[in-house]
Amino acid sequence: MNTEAKSDNAKQSVVLDWMEHHRRVLLVVMLALLHITLMQKITGFTGRTFLVAHFGVFLLWQPFVQAEARVPARQLGGMIAVLALTVAFLSWWLMTLWLMLLAGIIGGRIFFFHSRMAKVFYLLALIYLMAVLLVFAVPQMIPRSQESVGPFITLARYGFPLLIVTMALIPSDGTNDSPTEAIDLAYSLFVILLLAVLVLGSVALMLLEGVGYIEALLIMVFAGAAMLILLSLAWNPSAGFSGLGAMASRYLLSVGLPLEQWLHVITALAQREPDPIHFLDQSCREMVARLSWIIGGVWRTEGRTGTFGDSHGVETTFSQDKLVLTLYTQQAMPPALVWHFNLVAQLLAELHRAKNQQQQLKDMAYVQAIHETGARLTHDVKNLLQSLNMLIFAADIDKREGGAQYRRLLDRQLPQISQRLQQTMDKLGQPELERGEMVIAPDWWRQMEERYAVEGVLFELHGEAGSAKLPAELFTTAVENLLQNAMNKRAACADIEIRITLDVALSPVKICVCDTGAELPGDLAADIGKRPVASETGLGIGLYQLARNAQLYGYRLELVMNRPGNVCFGLAPES
Repeated sequence: MNTEAKSDNAKQSVVLDWMEHHRRVLLVVMLALLHITLMQKITGFTGRTFLVAHFGVFLLWQPFVQAEARVPARQLGGMIAVLALTVAFLSWWLMTLWLMLLAGIIGGRIFFFHSRMAKVFYLLALIYLMAVLLVFAVPQMIPRSQESVGPFITLARYGFPLLIVTMALIPSDGTNDSPTEAIDLAYSLFVILLLAVLVLGSVALMLLEGVGYIEALLIMVFAGAAMLILLSLAWNPSAGFSGLGAMASRYLLSVGLPLEQWLHVITALAQREPDPIHFLDQSCREMVARLSWIIGGVWRTEGRTGTFGDSHGVETTFSQDKLVLTLYTQQAMPPALVWHFNLVAQLLAELHRAKNQQQQLKDMAYVQAIHETGARLTHDVKNLLQSLNMLIFAADIDKREGGAQYRRLLDRQLPQISQRLQQTMDKLGQPELERGEMVIAPDWWRQMEERYAVEGVLFELHGEAGSAKLPAELFTTAVENLLQNAMNKRAACADIEIRITLDVALSPVKICVCDTGAELPGDLAADIGKRPVASETGLGIGLYQLARNAQLYGYRLELVMNRPGNVCFGLAPES
């Protein structure tokens, strides 16, 4: 049973994929069936049959509902009822309205294709629909006009199919023709209203002036052309006021972008992508993939920059909060579309900010968990410190009685251990960061050389130390963390060299720890010092705490170099 279901799903997927990539074929077949219907007696059985087939292909081609979507039974019943009533009461008036509506749908798609072949294909479809409407369908409604349009009806019967044949011969250039393509409502309404004016104006001139249909149609065409020229001048004048376009665009809410489908895309991305930068980049790439008239763009936020698609064409920039989104299109965006994309940029900025806040809360919870774990260890460390103090006391008694070498070892090592444990206790009891003491740089440098002499670490001192001072606690913690990370890399590759450089030529002093190992991945390098990172050998919080501590001293932890064979971390003054 499961095998049969999988087989049916596979066949359905193949059919949907074919429909997705052969939408032009569906449009050609739909227009061919429409032409056959018009050439028949539409009220006869043959005409009604071909009209039903034409409606069926239209449902497969229509750009409003996705092919894989499930239509509820109520909506499906309503569609069947409308189709049945249309076929039952079919007349030339209904056919004229259908041709106008179909021309409006196709006319609303033409301007969103930047490919020349795609534009030519849909322009030919629009020309065919307008021609068959004005030359063939309208005269059928006016019996007195058929005598003067006899030659034109013959041209419509046998000449107009050449437009459909030409459409079928135009090669496809891979343009995205999916049903998610935008439908410009303004352009569609404009085409429908223009055809309505031509049809009704021609009929009115015939009845009022007593002229033939062809003469009335030509008068309306030239009058309409003159009105369009005047309207274009008023819509976007070269000088003076801003034009009717600027005033009308604020009322156009549904233009260019299927906002509902876009909401579905970014909602799905927001659910499965926790990283704010990855979410923003993937959202922008989906925009290029789904809207073919957007060539590419650039996004910038909080010092991070990303590109998607190609970076050429007409540039339009949208700024919302900390997000700056630049889009490149083949043609300049109309004012209404600019307003619409401001909403999209605002939505992306809000979701990006929510992702950042979520990441910050996650980091805070991580740090709090580490701190709570340390607090639970305080009692155990305190007991250990008490035991060591007892050992020191016993060693002191033994020394008075003339101790041996063991007592000398205890006398030298245990006070240092006790001091370090006491410092750890102070940090666990007071999590707030406090400044440590400043020490002479040469003395501290000498201690580091003695401490890591057996580890094969190279020490380089730049400049004359003199009386330069440095924060001992900060620099010691930095060397311990950075050297430990470098030694972990050396454990995997023994020939890695490690070098520590102290620059005392200027005040404050700088320190840098370098190794000849592999470079850090880009995502990891961008997050180091800003938030806890994944670590295979530790908690991944050492450098994060080091960066926070460095800010207290007026320093910053930075990745100075990140190249294969030269990876360097350093502490440098903020200024």
